[in-house]
Amino acid sequence: MNYYHRLNKKGASLTLSNAISIHPENNRDYNINNLISYVAALQSDTTDRFTKNTNRAISENISAVYHYPIGKKLSADFILAGNHNRNAGDLFTYDKDLNTGLYTIFLQNQSSNLIRNQWQQTFLPQLTYNFTDEVSLKLGLGSQFNQINNQFNTYAATTLNQNYFYLLPVLELRLQKFNISYSDDIRQPSISDMQPVTIVYSPIYSFIGNPNLKPSRSHNLGFNYNNYHSDSQVAIGINSRITVETNTVIRENFVTADGAKTVRPVNLNGSFNSYLSGYFSKNFKKQGNWQFGTSTSLSGAIGHYFFQVNQQNGYQNTKTVTLSQDFEATYVDVFAFRPQYSINPAVTTYQNVNYKSTSYTMQHASFSLYIFVPQKYTWLVDYAYSYNPLVAPGFRRNSNLLSLALTRRIQKKERGELKLTCYDLLNQSVNSVHFASGNTINDTQSLLLRRYFMFSYTYHFKDFR
Repeated sequence: MNYYHRLNKKGASLTLSNAISIHPENNRDYNINNLISYVAALQSDTTDRFTKNTNRAISENISAVYHYPIGKKLSADFILAGNHNRNAGDLFTYDKDLNTGLYTIFLQNQSSNLIRNQWQQTFLPQLTYNFTDEVSLKLGLGSQFNQINNQFNTYAATTLNQNYFYLLPVLELRLQKFNISYSDDIRQPSISDMQPVTIVYSPIYSFIGNPNLKPSRSHNLGFNYNNYHSDSQVAIGINSRITVETNTVIRENFVTADGAKTVRPVNLNGSFNSYLSGYFSKNFKKQGNWQFGTSTSLSGAIGHYFFQVNQQNGYQNTKTVTLSQDFEATYVDVFAFRPQYSINPAVTTYQNVNYKSTSYTMQHASFSLYIFVPQKYTWLVDYAYSYNPLVAPGFRRNSNLLSLALTRRIQKKERGELKLTCYDLLNQSVNSVHFASGNTINDTQSLLLRRYFMFSYTYHFKDFR
Protein backbone atom coordinates (compact mmCIF):
# COMPACT_ATOMS: atom_id res chain seq x y z
CA MET A 1 0.00 0.00 0.00
CA ASN A 2 1.36 3.43 -0.98
CA TYR A 3 0.30 6.98 -0.20
CA TYR A 4 1.71 10.06 -1.95
CA HIS A 5 1.04 13.64 -0.84
CA ARG A 6 2.33 16.78 -2.52
CA LEU A 7 3.22 19.42 0.06
CA ASN A 8 2.72 23.19 -0.10
CA LYS A 9 6.35 23.95 -0.98
CA LYS A 10 6.96 23.47 -4.69
CA GLY A 11 8.60 20.10 -5.35
CA ALA A 12 8.23 18.86 -1.75
CA SER A 13 6.41 15.56 -1.15
CA LEU A 14 5.73 12.84 1.39
CA THR A 15 5.42 9.16 0.45
CA LEU A 16 4.22 6.48 2.86
CA SER A 17 4.50 2.76 2.09
CA ASN A 18 3.44 -0.41 3.86
CA ALA A 19 3.87 -4.05 2.90
CA ILE A 20 3.09 -7.39 4.52
CA SER A 21 4.38 -10.71 3.17
CA ILE A 22 3.33 -14.17 4.39
CA HIS A 23 5.26 -17.16 3.06
CA PRO A 24 4.38 -20.62 4.41
CA GLU A 25 6.32 -23.72 3.28
CA ASN A 26 5.79 -27.44 3.85
CA ASN A 27 8.23 -30.14 2.72
CA ARG A 28 8.10 -33.92 3.04
CA ASP A 29 11.28 -35.88 2.27
CA TYR A 30 12.04 -39.59 2.16
CA ASN A 31 15.72 -40.50 2.12
CA ILE A 32 17.39 -43.92 1.89
CA ASN A 33 21.18 -44.05 2.35
CA ASN A 34 23.18 -47.24 2.00
CA LEU A 35 26.75 -46.82 3.28
CA ILE A 36 29.17 -49.61 2.35
CA SER A 37 32.43 -49.33 4.31
CA TYR A 38 35.70 -50.89 3.20
CA VAL A 39 37.64 -49.98 6.35
CA ALA A 40 37.42 -51.66 9.74
CA ALA A 41 37.14 -48.43 11.71
CA LEU A 42 33.91 -47.44 9.98
CA GLN A 43 30.90 -49.72 10.04
CA SER A 44 28.51 -50.11 7.11
CA ASP A 45 25.15 -48.52 7.72
CA THR A 46 21.71 -48.18 6.11
CA THR A 47 19.23 -45.45 7.01
CA ASP A 48 15.62 -45.15 5.84
CA ARG A 49 14.44 -41.75 7.02
CA PHE A 50 11.46 -39.40 6.75
CA THR A 51 11.60 -35.65 7.48
CA LYS A 52 8.76 -33.18 7.77
CA ASN A 53 9.82 -29.55 7.49
CA THR A 54 7.37 -26.70 8.11
CA ASN A 55 8.40 -23.07 7.81
CA ARG A 56 6.32 -19.93 8.40
CA ALA A 57 7.83 -16.60 7.34
CA ILE A 58 6.13 -13.26 7.96
CA SER A 59 7.60 -9.91 6.92
CA GLU A 60 6.18 -6.48 7.75
CA ASN A 61 7.56 -3.18 6.45
CA ILE A 62 6.59 0.47 6.83
CA SER A 63 8.50 3.44 5.42
CA ALA A 64 8.24 7.19 4.96
CA VAL A 65 10.14 9.28 2.39
CA TYR A 66 10.22 13.08 2.71
CA HIS A 67 11.54 14.89 -0.37
CA TYR A 68 12.55 18.53 0.06
CA PRO A 69 14.07 20.78 -2.66
CA ILE A 70 16.73 22.99 -1.04
CA GLY A 71 17.53 24.91 -4.21
CA LYS A 72 17.21 24.69 -7.97
CA LYS A 73 19.89 22.01 -8.20
CA LEU A 74 20.12 20.62 -4.66
CA SER A 75 17.48 18.44 -2.99
CA ALA A 76 17.28 16.28 0.12
CA ASP A 77 15.53 13.00 0.87
CA PHE A 78 14.89 11.66 4.37
CA ILE A 79 13.99 7.96 4.48
CA LEU A 80 12.71 6.34 7.66
CA ALA A 81 11.91 2.62 7.57
CA GLY A 82 10.95 -0.08 10.03
CA ASN A 83 10.94 -3.83 9.41
CA HIS A 84 9.91 -6.90 11.36
CA ASN A 85 10.70 -10.41 10.13
CA ARG A 86 9.56 -13.55 11.89
CA ASN A 87 10.70 -16.96 10.75
CA ALA A 88 9.52 -20.07 12.56
CA GLY A 89 10.53 -23.54 11.40
CA ASP A 90 9.75 -27.04 12.67
CA LEU A 91 11.81 -30.04 11.59
CA PHE A 92 10.63 -33.53 12.59
CA THR A 93 12.81 -36.51 11.68
CA TYR A 94 11.74 -40.17 11.86
CA ASP A 95 13.46 -43.48 11.16
CA LYS A 96 11.53 -46.38 9.68
CA ASP A 97 10.34 -49.10 12.05
CA LEU A 98 11.32 -52.34 10.28
CA ASN A 99 8.64 -54.27 12.20
CA THR A 100 5.71 -52.11 11.07
CA GLY A 101 7.11 -50.49 7.94
CA LEU A 102 6.05 -47.07 9.26
CA TYR A 103 8.17 -44.02 10.04
CA THR A 104 7.44 -43.84 13.75
CA ILE A 105 10.88 -43.77 15.43
CA PHE A 106 11.24 -40.12 16.38
CA LEU A 107 14.81 -38.74 16.33
CA GLN A 108 14.89 -35.85 18.76
CA ASN A 109 18.58 -35.14 18.16
CA GLN A 110 17.85 -34.51 14.47
CA SER A 111 14.66 -32.52 14.97
CA SER A 112 14.34 -28.85 15.86
CA ASN A 113 12.06 -25.90 16.45
CA LEU A 114 13.80 -22.66 15.47
CA ILE A 115 12.23 -19.19 15.79
CA ARG A 116 13.82 -15.87 14.83
CA ASN A 117 12.30 -12.43 15.34
CA GLN A 118 14.25 -9.57 13.79
CA TRP A 119 13.39 -5.87 14.19
CA GLN A 120 15.18 -3.33 12.04
CA GLN A 121 15.04 0.48 12.05
CA THR A 122 16.76 2.50 9.32
CA PHE A 123 17.23 6.24 8.87
CA LEU A 124 18.82 7.35 5.61
CA PRO A 125 19.32 11.07 4.76
CA GLN A 126 20.42 11.72 1.17
CA LEU A 127 21.53 14.78 -0.78
CA THR A 128 21.21 14.98 -4.58
CA TYR A 129 22.91 17.65 -6.67
CA ASN A 130 21.86 17.99 -10.32
CA PHE A 131 24.68 19.55 -12.31
CA THR A 132 22.55 19.29 -15.47
CA ASP A 133 19.41 17.39 -16.47
CA GLU A 134 21.59 14.36 -17.29
CA VAL A 135 24.37 14.62 -14.68
CA SER A 136 23.72 14.24 -10.95
CA LEU A 137 25.44 13.08 -7.76
CA LYS A 138 23.67 11.46 -4.78
CA LEU A 139 25.32 10.98 -1.36
CA GLY A 140 23.84 9.40 1.75
CA LEU A 141 24.80 7.81 5.05
CA GLY A 142 22.27 5.50 6.66
CA SER A 143 22.11 4.34 10.25
CA GLN A 144 20.59 0.94 10.93
CA PHE A 145 19.65 -0.70 14.23
CA ASN A 146 18.97 -4.45 14.51
CA GLN A 147 17.45 -6.37 17.41
CA ILE A 148 17.36 -10.14 16.93
CA ASN A 149 15.80 -12.80 19.14
CA ASN A 150 16.86 -16.38 18.32
CA GLN A 151 15.04 -19.28 19.97
CA PHE A 152 16.63 -22.74 19.66
CA ASN A 153 14.45 -25.65 20.75
CA THR A 154 16.42 -28.76 19.82
CA TYR A 155 17.58 -30.66 22.90
CA ALA A 156 16.58 -27.91 25.33
CA ALA A 157 15.16 -24.40 25.00
CA THR A 158 17.91 -21.80 24.46
CA THR A 159 17.56 -18.10 23.67
CA LEU A 160 20.15 -15.83 22.07
CA ASN A 161 19.52 -12.06 21.87
CA GLN A 162 21.65 -9.90 19.57
CA ASN A 163 21.88 -6.14 18.97
CA TYR A 164 23.76 -4.50 16.10
CA PHE A 165 24.29 -0.98 14.77
CA TYR A 166 25.60 -0.15 11.29
CA LEU A 167 26.51 2.91 9.26
CA LEU A 168 25.69 2.27 5.59
CA PRO A 169 27.05 4.71 2.97
CA VAL A 170 25.27 5.27 -0.35
CA LEU A 171 26.72 6.90 -3.48
CA GLU A 172 25.29 7.23 -6.97
CA LEU A 173 26.77 9.16 -9.90
CA ARG A 174 24.69 9.56 -13.04
CA LEU A 175 26.48 10.70 -16.21
CA GLN A 176 23.91 10.79 -19.01
CA LYS A 177 23.41 7.10 -19.83
CA PHE A 178 26.13 5.92 -17.42
CA ASN A 179 25.46 5.12 -13.79
CA ILE A 180 27.99 4.35 -11.02
CA SER A 181 26.83 3.31 -7.57
CA TYR A 182 28.17 2.11 -4.23
CA SER A 183 26.27 0.55 -1.32
CA ASP A 184 26.69 -1.77 1.66
CA ASP A 185 24.48 -4.74 2.56
CA ILE A 186 24.16 -6.71 5.80
CA ARG A 187 23.22 -10.41 5.81
CA GLN A 188 22.46 -12.28 9.00
CA PRO A 189 23.74 -15.87 9.37
CA SER A 190 21.15 -18.63 9.14
CA ILE A 191 19.57 -19.52 12.48
CA SER A 192 20.07 -23.22 11.68
CA ASP A 193 23.84 -22.59 11.47
CA MET A 194 23.77 -20.89 14.88
CA GLN A 195 21.99 -23.57 16.91
CA PRO A 196 24.28 -24.61 19.80
CA VAL A 197 24.19 -28.36 19.14
CA THR A 198 26.09 -31.17 17.48
CA ILE A 199 24.02 -33.30 15.10
CA VAL A 200 25.26 -36.68 13.86
CA TYR A 201 23.37 -37.31 10.63
CA SER A 202 25.24 -40.51 9.70
CA PRO A 203 28.50 -42.32 10.49
CA ILE A 204 30.25 -40.17 7.88
CA TYR A 205 28.62 -36.76 8.39
CA SER A 206 28.22 -34.58 11.49
CA PHE A 207 27.32 -30.92 11.98
CA ILE A 208 28.43 -28.56 14.77
CA GLY A 209 26.44 -25.33 15.14
CA ASN A 210 28.14 -22.03 15.91
CA PRO A 211 26.12 -19.49 17.97
CA ASN A 212 29.04 -17.01 17.73
CA LEU A 213 28.58 -16.37 14.01
CA LYS A 214 28.61 -12.71 13.01
CA PRO A 215 26.61 -11.00 10.24
CA SER A 216 28.29 -10.76 6.83
CA ARG A 217 28.79 -7.36 5.22
CA SER A 218 28.98 -6.80 1.45
CA HIS A 219 30.63 -3.77 -0.16
CA ASN A 220 29.08 -3.35 -3.62
CA LEU A 221 30.38 -1.23 -6.49
CA GLY A 222 28.18 -1.18 -9.59
CA PHE A 223 28.35 0.29 -13.09
CA ASN A 224 25.82 0.20 -15.92
CA TYR A 225 25.24 1.78 -19.29
CA ASN A 226 22.02 1.47 -21.30
CA ASN A 227 21.17 3.14 -24.58
CA TYR A 228 18.42 2.72 -27.17
CA HIS A 229 18.36 4.31 -30.62
CA SER A 230 14.74 4.46 -31.75
CA ASP A 231 15.62 5.35 -35.36
CA SER A 232 17.81 2.30 -35.91
CA GLN A 233 16.03 0.19 -33.24
CA VAL A 234 19.36 -0.71 -31.66
CA ALA A 235 19.72 -1.36 -27.93
CA ILE A 236 23.11 -1.58 -26.18
CA GLY A 237 23.80 -2.25 -22.53
CA ILE A 238 26.76 -2.93 -20.23
CA ASN A 239 26.44 -3.93 -16.58
CA SER A 240 29.16 -4.66 -14.03
CA ARG A 241 29.35 -5.29 -10.29
CA ILE A 242 32.14 -5.99 -7.80
CA THR A 243 31.32 -7.33 -4.33
CA VAL A 244 33.84 -7.67 -1.50
CA GLU A 245 32.54 -9.46 1.58
CA THR A 246 33.71 -9.48 5.20
CA ASN A 247 32.73 -12.09 7.80
CA THR A 248 31.67 -14.50 5.10
CA VAL A 249 30.07 -17.65 6.54
CA ILE A 250 31.91 -20.71 5.21
CA ARG A 251 31.95 -24.40 6.11
CA GLU A 252 35.00 -25.50 8.10
CA ASN A 253 35.57 -29.18 7.28
CA PHE A 254 37.31 -31.84 9.36
CA VAL A 255 37.82 -35.08 7.45
CA THR A 256 39.21 -38.21 9.13
CA ALA A 257 41.36 -40.83 7.44
CA ASP A 258 38.26 -43.05 7.25
CA GLY A 259 36.36 -40.43 5.25
CA ALA A 260 34.04 -39.22 8.02
CA LYS A 261 33.37 -35.48 7.80
CA THR A 262 32.46 -32.95 10.48
CA VAL A 263 31.25 -29.54 9.32
CA ARG A 264 31.14 -26.31 11.32
CA PRO A 265 30.16 -22.85 10.00
CA VAL A 266 32.68 -20.07 10.78
CA ASN A 267 33.31 -16.45 9.75
CA LEU A 268 36.29 -15.67 7.52
CA ASN A 269 37.40 -12.76 5.34
CA GLY A 270 38.88 -12.76 1.86
CA SER A 271 35.98 -13.57 -0.47
CA PHE A 272 34.94 -11.45 -3.45
CA ASN A 273 33.11 -11.86 -6.73
CA SER A 274 32.51 -9.75 -9.82
CA TYR A 275 30.72 -9.93 -13.13
CA LEU A 276 30.62 -8.01 -16.41
CA SER A 277 27.85 -8.42 -18.97
CA GLY A 278 26.88 -6.73 -22.19
CA TYR A 279 24.15 -7.06 -24.79
CA PHE A 280 23.34 -5.83 -28.28
CA SER A 281 19.97 -6.15 -29.99
CA LYS A 282 18.56 -4.84 -33.24
CA ASN A 283 15.26 -5.00 -35.06
CA PHE A 284 15.71 -4.59 -38.81
CA LYS A 285 13.40 -2.64 -41.08
CA LYS A 286 10.64 -4.68 -42.59
CA GLN A 287 11.67 -6.38 -45.83
CA GLY A 288 8.46 -7.03 -47.77
CA ASN A 289 6.50 -9.50 -45.68
CA TRP A 290 9.47 -10.33 -43.46
CA GLN A 291 10.56 -8.84 -40.14
CA PHE A 292 13.95 -9.79 -38.63
CA GLY A 293 15.58 -9.24 -35.27
CA THR A 294 18.75 -10.39 -33.54
CA SER A 295 20.40 -10.10 -30.13
CA THR A 296 23.80 -11.03 -28.73
CA SER A 297 24.86 -11.16 -25.09
CA LEU A 298 28.24 -11.85 -23.51
CA SER A 299 28.93 -12.11 -19.79
CA GLY A 300 31.78 -13.17 -17.54
CA ALA A 301 32.09 -13.75 -13.81
CA ILE A 302 35.01 -14.23 -11.41
CA GLY A 303 34.78 -15.55 -7.86
CA HIS A 304 37.42 -15.82 -5.12
CA TYR A 305 36.21 -17.90 -2.16
CA PHE A 306 37.89 -19.02 1.04
CA PHE A 307 37.57 -22.58 2.38
CA GLN A 308 39.15 -24.66 5.11
CA VAL A 309 39.75 -28.43 5.35
CA ASN A 310 41.51 -29.94 8.39
CA GLN A 311 42.80 -26.47 9.31
CA GLN A 312 44.39 -26.13 5.89
CA ASN A 313 43.37 -22.81 4.35
CA GLY A 314 42.82 -22.43 0.65
CA TYR A 315 41.10 -20.33 -1.99
CA GLN A 316 38.84 -21.48 -4.78
CA ASN A 317 38.91 -19.33 -7.92
CA THR A 318 36.06 -19.66 -10.43
CA LYS A 319 35.85 -18.13 -13.89
CA THR A 320 32.82 -18.45 -16.17
CA VAL A 321 31.90 -16.99 -19.56
CA THR A 322 28.51 -17.15 -21.28
CA LEU A 323 27.93 -16.26 -24.93
CA SER A 324 24.36 -16.28 -26.22
CA GLN A 325 23.01 -15.57 -29.70
CA ASP A 326 19.33 -15.17 -30.67
CA PHE A 327 17.69 -14.65 -34.04
CA GLU A 328 14.01 -14.05 -34.79
CA ALA A 329 12.12 -13.95 -38.08
CA THR A 330 8.41 -13.27 -38.67
CA TYR A 331 6.49 -13.67 -41.93
CA VAL A 332 3.45 -11.33 -41.66
CA ASP A 333 0.70 -13.09 -39.67
CA VAL A 334 1.56 -16.56 -40.97
CA PHE A 335 4.50 -17.87 -38.93
CA ALA A 336 7.55 -16.92 -36.87
CA PHE A 337 10.61 -18.83 -35.73
CA ARG A 338 13.39 -18.20 -33.22
CA PRO A 339 16.65 -20.20 -33.00
CA GLN A 340 18.96 -19.64 -30.01
CA TYR A 341 22.39 -20.92 -29.02
CA SER A 342 24.54 -20.41 -25.92
CA ILE A 343 27.91 -21.72 -24.75
CA ASN A 344 29.18 -21.54 -21.17
CA PRO A 345 32.82 -22.51 -20.40
CA ALA A 346 33.85 -22.57 -16.72
CA VAL A 347 37.19 -23.09 -14.95
CA THR A 348 37.90 -23.71 -11.25
CA THR A 349 41.44 -23.44 -9.83
CA TYR A 350 42.87 -23.43 -6.28
CA GLN A 351 45.43 -21.48 -4.26
CA ASN A 352 47.52 -22.62 -1.26
CA VAL A 353 46.36 -26.23 -1.66
CA ASN A 354 47.35 -29.01 -4.01
CA TYR A 355 43.94 -29.60 -5.59
CA LYS A 356 43.43 -30.46 -9.22
CA SER A 357 41.74 -27.77 -11.31
CA THR A 358 38.57 -28.59 -13.22
CA SER A 359 36.98 -27.15 -16.35
CA TYR A 360 33.97 -27.87 -18.53
CA THR A 361 31.85 -26.27 -21.27
CA MET A 362 28.05 -26.37 -21.24
CA GLN A 363 26.13 -25.88 -24.48
CA HIS A 364 22.45 -25.16 -25.08
CA ALA A 365 20.47 -24.80 -28.31
CA SER A 366 16.76 -24.23 -28.87
CA PHE A 367 14.31 -23.62 -31.69
CA SER A 368 10.76 -22.26 -31.44
CA LEU A 369 8.26 -22.22 -34.31
CA TYR A 370 4.94 -20.34 -34.18
CA ILE A 371 2.23 -20.82 -36.82
CA PHE A 372 -0.71 -18.39 -36.83
CA VAL A 373 -3.07 -20.06 -39.32
CA PRO A 374 -5.96 -20.43 -39.46
CA GLN A 375 -7.06 -17.18 -37.81
CA LYS A 376 -7.43 -17.20 -34.02
CA TYR A 377 -5.19 -20.28 -33.76
CA THR A 378 -1.54 -20.45 -32.68
CA TRP A 379 0.54 -23.61 -33.09
CA LEU A 380 3.81 -23.88 -31.15
CA VAL A 381 6.68 -26.32 -31.59
CA ASP A 382 9.45 -25.80 -29.03
CA TYR A 383 12.68 -27.85 -28.96
CA ALA A 384 15.62 -27.47 -26.56
CA TYR A 385 18.91 -29.39 -26.44
CA SER A 386 21.44 -29.28 -23.58
CA TYR A 387 24.91 -30.83 -23.44
CA ASN A 388 27.16 -31.23 -20.39
CA PRO A 389 30.44 -32.99 -21.26
CA LEU A 390 31.72 -33.37 -17.70
CA VAL A 391 29.44 -35.58 -15.64
CA ALA A 392 29.97 -38.52 -13.31
CA PRO A 393 29.79 -42.07 -14.74
CA GLY A 394 26.18 -43.18 -15.19
CA PHE A 395 24.87 -39.62 -15.68
CA ARG A 396 23.45 -38.41 -18.99
CA ARG A 397 25.49 -35.87 -20.92
CA ASN A 398 22.63 -34.48 -23.01
CA SER A 399 18.92 -33.74 -22.82
CA ASN A 400 16.27 -33.35 -25.54
CA LEU A 401 13.11 -31.46 -24.64
CA LEU A 402 10.30 -31.25 -27.22
CA SER A 403 7.01 -29.54 -26.38
CA LEU A 404 3.89 -28.81 -28.46
CA ALA A 405 0.99 -26.42 -27.87
CA LEU A 406 -2.22 -25.36 -29.61
CA THR A 407 -3.98 -22.10 -28.64
CA ARG A 408 -7.46 -20.87 -29.67
CA ARG A 409 -8.51 -17.27 -28.99
CA ILE A 410 -12.18 -16.86 -28.06
CA GLN A 411 -14.70 -14.38 -26.65
CA LYS A 412 -15.15 -10.66 -27.32
CA LYS A 413 -11.99 -8.90 -28.50
CA GLU A 414 -10.28 -12.32 -28.25
CA ARG A 415 -9.61 -11.87 -24.54
CA GLY A 416 -10.23 -15.53 -23.77
CA GLU A 417 -7.70 -18.22 -24.61
CA LEU A 418 -7.98 -22.00 -24.64
CA LYS A 419 -4.68 -23.88 -24.73
CA LEU A 420 -3.72 -27.54 -25.03
CA THR A 421 -0.06 -28.28 -24.16
CA CYS A 422 2.05 -31.40 -24.42
CA TYR A 423 5.22 -30.93 -22.37
CA ASP A 424 8.28 -33.13 -22.99
CA LEU A 425 6.86 -35.25 -25.79
CA LEU A 426 10.05 -37.40 -25.89
CA ASN A 427 9.90 -37.99 -22.12
CA GLN A 428 13.58 -37.04 -21.62
CA SER A 429 13.44 -34.03 -19.30
CA VAL A 430 16.42 -34.06 -16.93
CA ASN A 431 18.37 -31.39 -15.06
CA SER A 432 22.14 -31.80 -14.62
CA VAL A 433 24.36 -29.59 -12.45
CA HIS A 434 28.16 -29.82 -12.17
CA PHE A 435 30.12 -27.59 -9.79
CA ALA A 436 33.19 -27.56 -7.56
CA SER A 437 33.00 -26.47 -3.92
CA GLY A 438 35.98 -26.56 -1.58
CA ASN A 439 37.62 -29.96 -1.83
CA THR A 440 34.68 -31.69 -3.56
CA ILE A 441 33.33 -31.90 -7.09
CA ASN A 442 29.55 -32.30 -7.21
CA ASP A 443 27.43 -33.85 -9.95
CA THR A 444 23.67 -33.71 -9.44
CA GLN A 445 21.08 -35.04 -11.86
CA SER A 446 17.41 -34.48 -11.11
CA LEU A 447 14.46 -36.17 -12.78
CA LEU A 448 11.96 -33.39 -13.34
CA LEU A 449 8.27 -33.63 -14.13
CA ARG A 450 8.29 -35.43 -17.43
CA ARG A 451 5.72 -35.85 -20.23
CA TYR A 452 2.30 -34.51 -19.41
CA PHE A 453 -0.70 -32.92 -21.12
CA MET A 454 -2.42 -29.80 -19.81
CA PHE A 455 -5.57 -27.97 -20.86
CA SER A 456 -5.85 -24.35 -19.68
CA TYR A 457 -8.06 -21.28 -19.98
CA THR A 458 -6.71 -17.72 -19.75
CA TYR A 459 -8.59 -14.43 -19.72
CA HIS A 460 -6.66 -11.26 -20.58
CA PHE A 461 -7.85 -8.13 -18.79
CA LYS A 462 -7.37 -4.88 -20.67
CA ASP A 463 -6.77 -2.78 -17.57
CA PHE A 464 -7.84 -2.34 -13.93
CA ARG A 465 -9.18 1.23 -13.97
